[in-house]
Amino acid sequence: MRENADQHPTDKLHPQLYIVGIGASAGGLKAIEQFLRHTPADTGLAYVIVQHLEPSRESMLPDLMRDWTGMAVTQVQDGMYVGPDKVYIIPPNYTLALMNGRLHLMTPSEPHFQWRPVDYFFRSLADDCAERAIAVIFSGAGTDGALGIKAVKGAGGLTIAQTPESATYPSMPQSAIETGEVDLILPLEEMASEILAYVDHAHTLQQHEGPVLPGEADHVWQKIFYLLRSHTGHDFSQYKQSTIRRRIERRMLVNRIDNLDDYVRYLQHQPREMDVLFGDLLIGVTHFFRDAEAFEALRKKAIRPLIRRKPYDETLRIWVNGCSTGEEAYSIAILVHEELAVQGRQHKVQVFATDINDSAIYKARRGEYSEGIAADVSPERLERFFERHDKLYRVKPLIRDSLVFAVHNALQDPPFSNVDLVSCRNLLIYLGSELQDKLVPLLHYALAPEGYAFLGSSETLGHHARLFKTVDAEARLFQHRAVPSNIQPSFDLQTRPVPHLEPPVRHKRIPMNKPLDLQEAAEKALLAHHTPPAVIVNPDGDIHYFSDNTGRYLEPTAGEANLNLLHLARQGLRLLLSNMVRKAARDQVEVVEHEVQVQVNDHIETIDLVVRPLDHGELDNLLLVVFERAATRRTPAQDAEGAAPGEIEVPRQRVLELERDLQNTREHLQATVEDLEISNEELTSANEELQSANEELQSTNEELTSAKEELQSVNEELLTVNSELEGKIDELSRANDDLRNLLTSVDIGIIFLDHKLRIMRYNPAATQFLNLREEDTDRPISHLVSRLDYDGLVDDAEEVLETLVAKEVEVRLGFGWHMLRMRPYRTSSNVIDGIIITISDISEQKHVQQNLRKLSRAIDQSTSLIVIMDVAGNIDYANQRFFEVTYYTEQELAGQPYHTLLAEGTETFRHEILDAVIQSRMQWQGELLHHTANSDTFWAAVTISPLTDEHHEVTHLIAVEEDITARKQLEQTLRERWTERAATSSSAPQMAVLVFDRHLQYVLGEGNALPGIGIRESDLEGLRAGDVLPSELERYYRAALRGDNVYFERESGDLRFGIQVMPVRDGKGRIIAGVVILWDIGHQSEDGEPGQR
Repeated sequence: MRENADQHPTDKLHPQLYIVGIGASAGGLKAIEQFLRHTPADTGLAYVIVQHLEPSRESMLPDLMRDWTGMAVTQVQDGMYVGPDKVYIIPPNYTLALMNGRLHLMTPSEPHFQWRPVDYFFRSLADDCAERAIAVIFSGAGTDGALGIKAVKGAGGLTIAQTPESATYPSMPQSAIETGEVDLILPLEEMASEILAYVDHAHTLQQHEGPVLPGEADHVWQKIFYLLRSHTGHDFSQYKQSTIRRRIERRMLVNRIDNLDDYVRYLQHQPREMDVLFGDLLIGVTHFFRDAEAFEALRKKAIRPLIRRKPYDETLRIWVNGCSTGEEAYSIAILVHEELAVQGRQHKVQVFATDINDSAIYKARRGEYSEGIAADVSPERLERFFERHDKLYRVKPLIRDSLVFAVHNALQDPPFSNVDLVSCRNLLIYLGSELQDKLVPLLHYALAPEGYAFLGSSETLGHHARLFKTVDAEARLFQHRAVPSNIQPSFDLQTRPVPHLEPPVRHKRIPMNKPLDLQEAAEKALLAHHTPPAVIVNPDGDIHYFSDNTGRYLEPTAGEANLNLLHLARQGLRLLLSNMVRKAARDQVEVVEHEVQVQVNDHIETIDLVVRPLDHGELDNLLLVVFERAATRRTPAQDAEGAAPGEIEVPRQRVLELERDLQNTREHLQATVEDLEISNEELTSANEELQSANEELQSTNEELTSAKEELQSVNEELLTVNSELEGKIDELSRANDDLRNLLTSVDIGIIFLDHKLRIMRYNPAATQFLNLREEDTDRPISHLVSRLDYDGLVDDAEEVLETLVAKEVEVRLGFGWHMLRMRPYRTSSNVIDGIIITISDISEQKHVQQNLRKLSRAIDQSTSLIVIMDVAGNIDYANQRFFEVTYYTEQELAGQPYHTLLAEGTETFRHEILDAVIQSRMQWQGELLHHTANSDTFWAAVTISPLTDEHHEVTHLIAVEEDITARKQLEQTLRERWTERAATSSSAPQMAVLVFDRHLQYVLGEGNALPGIGIRESDLEGLRAGDVLPSELERYYRAALRGDNVYFERESGDLRFGIQVMPVRDGKGRIIAGVVILWDIGHQSEDGEPGQR
């Protein structure tokens, strides 16, 4: 099947080609037909159809689809290029992938029932075409395509699903829709026009150069970011603009909007579009163990050493930032639990999984994923960590209970702290450099010493690499490095809904991350004004810089280190400095105090204090505090009076000091009062917020109490339901036991087939007809060898599955016969899900049927007239001979009373004869006169016998009749002639006549010669010829019945008789009886002949 590019010289790569991938399964053929019939032949697009196919049969789809479209239709060959206006169809027994514009056929390694060809192709379509990928899901059972839809949406392509109500099997489109990643949900007749409109719009926008729409001012983009921030609380203005703008342009394509201004208005009037755009911007493409090699490195080089060095009583803390729908978080939790089992340790594991998308967090909390995860999760992990529910996999409590999912914005909300491992994969690549610079130090801050950071394959630490050491560069695995950092993480808590208290300090703290620049600026300021000892402080008195010789006026105190000016100032300066710093910071003016006395070592110094605000760029809002020695001064009074200094100076000096201290105290007290007023106002506000929060908590507590009561009620209901379910399970177990025992005990072979004619179940009796073994389950029945003389098993099964009409066939096995029956297998929901085949032995029935047919033929071909009637005397059956004699038809006789066929004078027949037979259960024999349909009559010798059932009850009567009309006529003729002879001849010789029927039964005997041979006429009734005639005469009589005519003479005492034996024939020449004539020949007539004969 392989065919490369060299064999297709006309094939080539089409780099700007839009490719429409179509996934379908059960019911998809009809949907594909409607779609293609509505699609023009010159769209310029390529269509690749991935239909679930039976792997063992050749596909006829290409031949069918050529009648539905004017485009070229071809079955995919390995390595062929994809071209415009062509339809490509996947062949059976392969999965399909797209790479560099070429289609590649792959042979799956997993069992056929685990194939997910739609997901497989859609993922490759997303990787190869990105924004030029269009994924469409048609009718089908299962969830195949749901994961592929997410991949195409994440790559920027268009995703479409058929409306579930129009699908024959809605499971596949419904599963795709439930992912939340489907752009359009359309009926089949509208899909083609929507796809063409989307592509035409995309071509229009692509005619502009660059990734950004031309002519759109930056402020318009900012409007969109503002609307998003107002609606969602998240600011995307500092995300990577090329990615964000491509996502916005994609939404414009889907909605057919040409410029940004129109799209801004659309967002303002369609809040739902705001949510969809927000979801698109988050780009939540993820799956379990994405990049398996990186996860294996994480296990060996991070999780394993973490567990080894973790004390047994400590919790292993992990933070998964940007967890989307939870696949990555669950993957890491699975790795941790696997490693714990390997090392035999019992640590508590707590995984914090966060994301800003609340809908994604909701899905992650549920922990339910489609069957498609089997492509990424090994069967062993599925068995150990997941539970199967219908067509979903649910994470087991062992893993689920170790995770906490929360809506959290790492760029705004406080981070988790002291975590052992932080995973932040594929988030940095979507952030601008400013946000990256903010997030990386935050991750370093969140990690515990020797903790690990796990990034995406395309992400780096930037210029913050010094905060981490590289563990595995290829896997992007790094370890926390204990280095001092001047960068303090900042958290914007304004978007958090809970109240919080701000400290009363309202001044900005300047980080000391550039000490050399700060020193340079301070020295410039000092050189411009002073060169005495000085420090630079902030409005709170925290010292940022010391100049030389400040130790004369500042000294550290015992205890914890503290660099606050007021804490270091020597005795006599603290109160004054506090007032001066506060006034200078508040009023932004220079504050000076002259002749301030300070205790320096063992003597008093007089200094001037200066506090001056700084306005040198980044030093804004800092203060310069200068300690300057005061010059020696004399007072005017001392100069005028020439008095000695000690006489006046000391009292006046003391007064001035006291006045200055008093003034400082007043100012400090005033400042303290102002601070208290501000604090009181803030405390009042905080108290109000706390009261509000308390009320909310009380309300929440009431709701929780109510919820607790409801949960208790639900729990009781669940207990009731659980007990009912246990009863149902017991009933089901008993039913299964009954079914198993029934299948085992019956002699009928029973085989259950699914809708693909694969063996699902069979009973032991079936093994005598087919070569079945335990491992044949799930094998097609066509693979098995049948012992039956029957070649149409598979064809008839397919016919039954297609027509839903049961089929019965008699087949041979050796010398025996068996009945094979096929019926559709219906589920409880009346869905045809296969076939049930039963094979039963009918050899005895066939033997009985053959005997019955022989008996029936014998009865119909009998010369006797046979009638079967019920106990009431109504006719049930009459043989063909009866119809020939009576000229009645079968329809005329059916159900008629038997006595209605008899001549008059037989009214008592039913009561006297039939009742006697029924009561005595004995035969009755006699002669009855019948009338025919043409008004003739005939005599019959009738024998009526009872027929009984197994209980010896009489159920029917059978009458066997012999037509004796000719005999009766002969008898009558002989009687008449004999009577006539006796009346006309008084001197008649001795003569006798004996008549026997064909069965040698006596019929008639008359004549005066009978006593001469020792026979009385009264003794003849009921006798047979052998009872009356000598043996020689009986032999001659039998010869007469064969057609011979015999004459002989015999003597009897003084008499000599002539004896003639001859046959009696009816009008048709048939022998019906024989007659024996005897006469006295003792005297002869005059001519010498015997006497009258």
